[in-house]
Amino acid sequence: MNDDWANDYKTFYEWAMKAGYKYGLEIDRIDNDGDYCESNCRFVNKEIQANNKRNVKLYTINGITKSLPQWCREYDIDYYTVRQRVFKLGWCIEKALTTPKKVKTYERSKT
Repeated sequence: MNDDWANDYKTFYEWAMKAGYKYGLEIDRIDNDGDYCESNCRFVNKEIQANNKRNVKLYTINGITKSLPQWCREYDIDYYTVRQRVFKLGWCIEKALTTPKKVKTYERSKT
């Protein structure tokens, strides 16, 4: 961690205000292997921070890279459906996102 930040709250506060801190944002390291320092930190919302983790798998479609939840929101399809298609059924990401979900219909027996 930046020694100035650790030892002087005012220095950190001044940097945070210049760096775009607003209520509801969280500090995030751009490079997870790097230090908490001015050149490697930013303020982001929870979604961006959640996608900037080592264990997040990213998918690239037509040159655009996003996490699975981000793609599901873009294609307006249920995350758990796509997750099962990709991880359990082995579908490619494009097929998993674009194949409509089958709706089960039940017929009542006429008596």
